[in-house]
Amino acid sequence: MLKLRDFRQSSRLYLKFSVLGTLAGLAACSLSTSNPSNLDETPSRNTGEDFQSEKATDFWTPERIEEALSNPLLLAELPAELSDRLPVAGPAPEKSDTPPINVNTQNYPYRTIGKLIFTTPDGKMGSCSAQFVGPKRNGLVTAGHCIYDASVNKWHKNLSFVRAAGGTEQEIFDIFCKTRFIDYHDNPSGWVRVAADVGILETKRPYKGQLGMASLKSAPIEAVGYPSQPGDGKFLYSVTGKFLSRQSGDRVQAMSENALIFGASGGAWIQDLHLVGINSYAYTPVKMVLSPMITNNVVKLYENGTNGKCGDGHQINHR
Repeated sequence: MLKLRDFRQSSRLYLKFSVLGTLAGLAACSLSTSNPSNLDETPSRNTGEDFQSEKATDFWTPERIEEALSNPLLLAELPAELSDRLPVAGPAPEKSDTPPINVNTQNYPYRTIGKLIFTTPDGKMGSCSAQFVGPKRNGLVTAGHCIYDASVNKWHKNLSFVRAAGGTEQEIFDIFCKTRFIDYHDNPSGWVRVAADVGILETKRPYKGQLGMASLKSAPIEAVGYPSQPGDGKFLYSVTGKFLSRQSGDRVQAMSENALIFGASGGAWIQDLHLVGINSYAYTPVKMVLSPMITNNVVKLYENGTNGKCGDGHQINHR
């Protein structure tokens, strides 16, 4: 199994030969994980319902795509019982007035990002942000709540990925596999609801262009996504936030001054062209966004979700 250090190096090999030049000289990040050996090595599968009710690209008419793009999922609001235990060192940050910037989806790395569109268990159209992440050319990373409704313990259906949504080169990809941590369900304890909020998808055809994946460094972070404010969920925005803190034991990290708190669920946190976090939970009073830490368990989830053998959404314990 690839460890995160090897995974980052593998991602670099792809990026080195991309049109943007080499990233081989990037410094490796240290990784703090707890008990990675506890990971369940045998994934179980959700076999209670069909993975796709029909070929998703046949399901998605222009009218349905428009409806889904206009209904982005909001970041989950941090439960009250956790708000007094935020992973913050020192006083809470001030509200940021730095506005998000609309970015060009023809440019790298933004062309790797797009909208995941789906139908919810109650039949409504919805969407999230997602992005191609290497080393596989057909691996997508998003938030767990973008593919699975934990309130009713059911998967979203009819998933497709619209790369570069809102741009002149947008294209749609069918989804072959969806994978989540088995710990992501309706009643997780403590910070597990944030730490396990990761979704991995495998597209049926590859795309030549990905982000790498690495652990977060204490430096400015670019957050991206398709928020409802601004952009109505249809255009890609970027904002520069600040690393706030992490709780290694709980596998949760926090960013302040991230204004993408309305509808940008699943969008990447980016450093050095690597995904280092995901827009997951929000604490709106101070524009704080929480993310799962990118650990070896997340790498394992990625490997299982992009191995070409998935079919239904299989699940891995996150402990």
